[in-house]
Amino acid sequence: MFDPDGDEVKCRYGNTPSECNPCDPPSVLSLSSSSCTLSFSPTSSSNEGPYAVQVMMEDFPMKNITLTQTNGSQTIITTKDAIGKIPVRFVLLVDSAVPSCTEGDFLPNFLPPTPAHRAQLYTNVSQTLEISISAEAKNSTISELLFSGPYNVIQNQTGPGEFTLMWTPSKIQAGEDHPCCFVIQAISNGTKYHSELRCIVVSVDIKLSTPTPTPTPANTPVYVAGLSMKLSSLVGLSQIDKDTLLNQIKAALVKNGLPQDVILQLRSSDPQIGATAAPSSGAT
Repeated sequence: MFDPDGDEVKCRYGNTPSECNPCDPPSVLSLSSSSCTLSFSPTSSSNEGPYAVQVMMEDFPMKNITLTQTNGSQTIITTKDAIGKIPVRFVLLVDSAVPSCTEGDFLPNFLPPTPAHRAQLYTNVSQTLEISISAEAKNSTISELLFSGPYNVIQNQTGPGEFTLMWTPSKIQAGEDHPCCFVIQAISNGTKYHSELRCIVVSVDIKLSTPTPTPTPANTPVYVAGLSMKLSSLVGLSQIDKDTLLNQIKAALVKNGLPQDVILQLRSSDPQIGATAAPSSGAT
């Protein structure tokens, strides 16, 4: 589960004709609402086969909020009211028991430099991000990488058990956090084996550079403000890339209400007192 606004996400089985058909969940499956985790509890070989999963994912605000509709009407949403819901429907295919549950035997085991689960990555618009994924299995053959993520991600296999995901974000994907989840699939004697599921989050920003001056309409004011701050870092300020630093500052400013087209320039910095940045933008 993932929510870019930080809302609380919960899952439940569908319970109305518009959400499921039929609405009786399989008895061998159990769903944790708070973690959105679906578990399969096997009892015998008779439990092998396909199972239809019909789950609803809902997000709840962390505090009471007021939603304003396009017609001007307002609705108060409490922490117990779902803001929205998304159906999650798929088929779970249960095969026979795995000869060994040790990762790396039949089940693929991730190897470096595969990103850790829930890793946070950063990139800029028009800058290609390359994610390397590697895995091994002694008693099965790794066949493919299965993933979900932004529509324009490109997958390549670079060697046995080695894959890359290439992504060049567009402008419409800037200023957002994008989840990407993946598993490695292996096969042995016709049986498929999956690795653990790993999900990462990629934050996209507009790469800051010296902008090309554009004419400003006479009736559009331009605001310039100075911003002085103290930064805490595990490394010296001189070791931090300036563009990376400004991108992170800009992301925090935009998150707190400044427009996306705000321009930052680093005027001065002192390793002892921090940095002074000057944001400016047109009126919105």
